[in-house]
Amino acid sequence: MVSYCQVEGINTFFVVEVSAAAINSYETDMLYNNFVEGIIQPEFRAINGDMFIYCKINGMKSLDDISDRGIMSMEQAVALIRSLCSVVMETGEYMLEPDNLLIESDKIFYSDAEKSFRYVYVPGQGTDVRMGIKNLVEKIIKSCLLYTSPSPRDGATS
Repeated sequence: MVSYCQVEGINTFFVVEVSAAAINSYETDMLYNNFVEGIIQPEFRAINGDMFIYCKINGMKSLDDISDRGIMSMEQAVALIRSLCSVVMETGEYMLEPDNLLIESDKIFYSDAEKSFRYVYVPGQGTDVRMGIKNLVEKIIKSCLLYTSPSPRDGATS
């Protein structure tokens, strides 16, 4: 799977190249015709026989951008976990596969305007959502511990 950010005029998209053979038309129809809370509304484009999913991310930051700057608070970490649980449940409401959510820190986006985390759904991806959640939670806990642990300048000793 190839993914990248692309600017088109005033819009910024997160683009994922997918195998057209792996995509279930039912899933694409559900995503196209419904607004699934927590999932970035995708646009499906076929270019030269290849299938691309375009997710508009105007004004959003990836989770990597947030955590690399050391500005992810404990409240944001809790909100991320809650939104992750919510989006997994929401996929079930629309008969979508949670395993098709991209649960990686560079593919999860935060909107300051909406104060919410948004996820990318790729039909036919079939990753293990449980492993993705486990890896993400480990990363969040490590970053929160690093962010909240006292530094040697604060008088703490090892």
